[in-house]
Amino acid sequence: MEIYRILSEVVLLLFLFAAAFMDFRSGQLSLWFLLGAMAAGLLLRIIVGSISIKSLLLGIIPGAVLFLIALLTKQAIGYGDCLLLVVTGIFLGLTFTILLFLISLLFAGAASILLLAMKKRKRKEALAFAPFILAGYVGVLLLS
Repeated sequence: MEIYRILSEVVLLLFLFAAAFMDFRSGQLSLWFLLGAMAAGLLLRIIVGSISIKSLLLGIIPGAVLFLIALLTKQAIGYGDCLLLVVTGIFLGLTFTILLFLISLLFAGAASILLLAMKKRKRKEALAFAPFILAGYVGVLLLS
């Protein structure tokens, strides 16, 4: 059972690395890429036998809430970032996804302040969030 947990962690790490690269380069995340990541997460949870409808629905709540916020704010938060959080919810569940999101926000906030102070970014300029989700996941791995 331990091998599947490690495999799941590695697969999610690879997906997040690819998403961070994609988001950093183009400012977008492919819907097909995100759907593939969701399918991989579901498949791994089925293989491990740790899938229940309740835990799955709880895991995707942070991404779903963020998606609603994105709709209400005319996509101040990108839909791809919301779906990426759904992916992490499928892999990690509710508690670790919330922890991942909070750590990601801390990293993004610190980077934003630094970039603004160095005059590398303007206040309303978008910042790729997937690299911070990757950093947040590394933080979750180190804390767990």
